[in-house]
Amino acid sequence: MKKILVYNKDRCTGCESCVLACSFAHREKFSLTYSRIKIKKDEIHNEYTPSFCLQCAEHPCQDVCPVDAIYFDNLLSILVVNEEKCIGCGACVETCPYNSIFMSPNKKALKCDLCGGEPECVKVCYPKAIEFVDINKENLIKSLENKIERIEVDR
Repeated sequence: MKKILVYNKDRCTGCESCVLACSFAHREKFSLTYSRIKIKKDEIHNEYTPSFCLQCAEHPCQDVCPVDAIYFDNLLSILVVNEEKCIGCGACVETCPYNSIFMSPNKKALKCDLCGGEPECVKVCYPKAIEFVDINKENLIKSLENKIERIEVDR
C-alpha cells in the first residue's frame, strides 16, 4: 500500500532532529542546509511547522523544470529530483505552492524522496510530529489539512 508523510504541528517541539537526520541520510553530514525538511519556527507562540514535500497531485515543480530533473519514481509513487540533471535554476522552488522544495548550497533542488521508503525523519521524531502512514481517507484528510495550514502559515 502507498504511504505518505503527515505531520501534527501540535506535537512538533522544533528540535530539528528530523532536519539533521535527513541531511545525514543524504549527505552523511549534519547540516541544516542540506536537509529536505525544514522547520518553520514561531518561537513567540511556541509553534513549529515541519515543511517537506507533500507530494501534491498538481506537481507544478515537475511542470516548470526546464531539464526534466524532477521525475516520477515508480517504486515509491512520488516525484523525486535527479540532482545530476538539476541545473539549479530554482523554478521548482518558486512554483511550489507549499514552500517545500529547497536549494542546497551547491545550487541543486532538494525535495523529499522518502529516503527510499524508510524516512529517516520519522525514525527520529520522538514526539511523533511526523509519521509515515498508509494512504486512507483519514490520512488524506490530515494531509489536506496540512496543505491548507501550510498556505496559511506562509501568508
